[in-house]
Amino acid sequence: TKVGFLVAYAQRYITSAGHAEQPMRLRCQRIEYDRDAQTLTKIGSTVTIFQNSRWTLGLGHSAHVALIRLKSGRIVCIFSDEVGVSGDLNNADSRRDLKSTYSDDLGLTWSTPVTLLTATPGAGNDYARILGSREVIYFDDPDSPYYGRWVTTLYGPDGRVRCIYSTNGFVSSCTEGALVTVPVGYEPNEASAALRSDGVIVVSSRSASPTQPTEIDTRVWMTSGDGGATLTWIGEQSGYTGQPAMGAFINLSPDGGEGPYGGLVHGAPASSTTRSDYQIRNVNGATGAFSGGYRPFTTDRYVSYSHLIDIDGEEVL
Repeated sequence: TKVGFLVAYAQRYITSAGHAEQPMRLRCQRIEYDRDAQTLTKIGSTVTIFQNSRWTLGLGHSAHVALIRLKSGRIVCIFSDEVGVSGDLNNADSRRDLKSTYSDDLGLTWSTPVTLLTATPGAGNDYARILGSREVIYFDDPDSPYYGRWVTTLYGPDGRVRCIYSTNGFVSSCTEGALVTVPVGYEPNEASAALRSDGVIVVSSRSASPTQPTEIDTRVWMTSGDGGATLTWIGEQSGYTGQPAMGAFINLSPDGGEGPYGGLVHGAPASSTTRSDYQIRNVNGATGAFSGGYRPFTTDRYVSYSHLIDIDGEEVL
């Protein structure tokens, strides 16, 4: 009746000495979920996965951290890290790279991080290698041409998004897919990804356009039918306007459920002003529009980023 989880997060400290001088920490914590009691309990001490000398590991987009567990039991952590002196990505001495580290003892110790993708120094934030989502998709169908491939998303350059994929679980390398062409005013930010029952990847993202602030709560929809090599822009989706970015997708029943291509579910705060009200809806896997189902509930805290976890196909955490 109990299920174990490992949660990773970025942590930064701000003091009177100036936040740019404080080190960033990437940390993890074991958590046990008791299905009968419906409780979450911390197990053991918090472990530091990685620490840098800059504060931007946990700033904005780079707060995104992804964890995956390989069939061998190895756990891989993917994150972005700033490398340089000034802390200004527009200066030639600074850049933000994509890195990974792994643990073979359930998160107690971690390997020395390796660099998966290196950014151009001094090219600014748009050209940084920034992890785009916390979900990492795995193609587990032996009949799929992409069997054994892990896929997630990456931001930039020019405020656009692409998929990145790996056959070694991002332990040592990955490949960048093609950038999707996004109309001006719909530059993506804070993406979430899921795998449809027909093997197509769906990526939904908040529009974070600096030129059209009114679009900041609008979700956009993209798909990939070639295992992440390319993305196709589908468009803005109705029904999301007014909701903040911090949504999450999960495919609860790839072979059934409401709407085409399985039971795709979206969870997010109900509005950008009342983020203590959370809602879960079914989503049309072809268009991204809501396809029915509405399960709102109120939390006792202000909701920011969220993530959905499928527990044995029976429960969602």
